[in-house]
Amino acid sequence: MNKIILLVFALSICLISCNDANKSDRDVKQEIVEEEYDPKKVEVLFVEYKHLYENLLEIKDTPKFKKYGFGVNGPYNKWLITIQELKERPDSKQLIKKGVLMGDLELLGLSYATSKGKETEVTIKLNEIIKHVIDSMAIEKSEIIEKSNTSLEENNYEDLKRNYELFGKWLIKNSVINQQYTYEIYRKDKNFIGMIPEAEFKIYFLEKKGKNYYVKDNKFGEYFRIDSKMNMTLFDSEGDLTLAGFVATKVD
Repeated sequence: MNKIILLVFALSICLISCNDANKSDRDVKQEIVEEEYDPKKVEVLFVEYKHLYENLLEIKDTPKFKKYGFGVNGPYNKWLITIQELKERPDSKQLIKKGVLMGDLELLGLSYATSKGKETEVTIKLNEIIKHVIDSMAIEKSEIIEKSNTSLEENNYEDLKRNYELFGKWLIKNSVINQQYTYEIYRKDKNFIGMIPEAEFKIYFLEKKGKNYYVKDNKFGEYFRIDSKMNMTLFDSEGDLTLAGFVATKVD
């Protein structure tokens, strides 16, 4: 264990001397001058960071890496130069704000060079840190996209209610799979739009033919039959869906 501590200490000293710096990334984090957050810039930097990490995992077990490491005479010196240049770029401070530290990746690379690609307590710990950061960024990006899509769909629903008149509203139940959802139909002149105002805010364009309202571009041939009392029956290309458990009840 003492050897591990000495190794980490030695690598830290090496990083400081190589970059003519007196403080680590984590110290610099405390001195960041607040600047406007640029999500596009962060995305570009993060992609480069992730690519360097994946590239490191690919090269660490190669014979040439075990022989040369990041030495100037070897083929992988460019990797070390790239991560060091990336760390020194002013815009990399944007990544530090998200918990992504270039120094962690640089230290991982130097640790692998020292161990000739073998896993050590240091590399295992650094891999855990880096993978957690990458997973966290991926989840955050997914949540942003999902929130953006949900917001757009909600806005479309509000626009629909403002510009169209509510034609009817039903509660549709399927007794076979024990599922139910609300279905609304809006109209404007001769145009009809169906809507499930729950979860995904799905919109369906309908074509009216007599008492039938056909769902456009539906591969199952689904349509609704609505009588003069606004009672709805569901159909598809094979016939009445009542036998499949679908029952629609008008909601006043």
